[in-house]
Amino acid sequence: MKFDTSTILNNSASVTEENKLSVITNSAGNKTYFAVHPGMTDIISVGDTFTLLADSSYDSTLAADPNIAKGRFLTWSPEGSPAIFKLQTNVPFEYTILDTISGKPMQTGTITIR
Repeated sequence: MKFDTSTILNNSASVTEENKLSVITNSAGNKTYFAVHPGMTDIISVGDTFTLLADSSYDSTLAADPNIAKGRFLTWSPEGSPAIFKLQTNVPFEYTILDTISGKPMQTGTITIR
């Protein structure tokens, strides 16, 4: 899934401690899935830290239904999207951070959420 400033935060699902994080808004004034620490600018540069907000999480490790994937998951369901993006804990996933001006990768790697 591609997250950028046009990916609008699902306001009905997301819970953000806005006293600890500043959610970045896009040019239309909509909240995005990106957040920075208070006092930082909304321009994320090389070396900056940011948070990618999730809408929800769930734990299905004890689910009795064999059709349900077992595990713990973070989920995203952007406004206007018919799909839910799921990320399972303890399973590596690849990511790429793109420079918005050039469209070229700034960083690529693998993360495992624990």
